[in-house]
Amino acid sequence: EEFDDLSFIDHTWDGTVLDAYSKITIGLLNAIWQKETENRGVRRVLGEGTGHLQIELPGQPRVLMLHAGRAGRQGAHRGDVVTHIDGASVMDLDAHQVLKLIKASATSGAQRVTLTLNAERSVAEALKRRAQAIKEDV
Repeated sequence: EEFDDLSFIDHTWDGTVLDAYSKITIGLLNAIWQKETENRGVRRVLGEGTGHLQIELPGQPRVLMLHAGRAGRQGAHRGDVVTHIDGASVMDLDAHQVLKLIKASATSGAQRVTLTLNAERSVAEALKRRAQAIKEDV
């Protein structure tokens, strides 16, 4: 069946900007690790402090790509955060609901299903801070 090669896993995030720069790894038995970056450039972009600026309440749910299947040929990777399907936010859905929504979209006669990955508020805030840091350097 279409999209049987996709699977997802539930996870929560800490609500910080630094989270956007953290590497997510999904290991054996679907254990999830998140490693903070030690990159000096990233730390400079984040500004003074540790980068633990809260932009969301901690413990917010998010859905991670577990097996990318055909989406992997389009650039999706294990550990990517699924944020939108066909432009609609899925930030309040769990992994089962996300897969159900994708399958419903596919069976509705749509020509394609568009997944947006890693478009979280933490990423947007990180990009804004990076733009400000670059502007200050110019």
